[in-house]
Amino acid sequence: MLSPGASYLFRKLKGGNGQFIYKSPEIEVLALALEQRRGLNCLEIHYVVSQYKEMEARFPNQYAAFKSAFISMMFKVVELLRDRQTVTRLVRDIDFQENEILDQLSVIRDHRWHMLADAFEKLAKL
Repeated sequence: MLSPGASYLFRKLKGGNGQFIYKSPEIEVLALALEQRRGLNCLEIHYVVSQYKEMEARFPNQYAAFKSAFISMMFKVVELLRDRQTVTRLVRDIDFQENEILDQLSVIRDHRWHMLADAFEKLAKL
């Protein structure tokens, strides 16, 4: 589970041009972006990471559009914050296959990975 100091860690990580995040793009590190700008708390981020890892373990070759868009949006948050820009319109600059992602989100919810799906939707609405 993420510690209460996670937001401090995230601020440090995105400093220095965010190099650590690019060198270690694991979901645990990227998920810290979910806390920024009306985001999730540490417990919610923990559930998102757990559900993402469970999805990866059970279905490593499925949900490619969802995974790609989710990771891309989290990287975009890091980039925007690093550049001191407003975190908004995240789906504008990524490969966002809306119909395919909506289908995959429905299946992800069927697996009861609601926090993961909710986090994705929250990012997509920014």
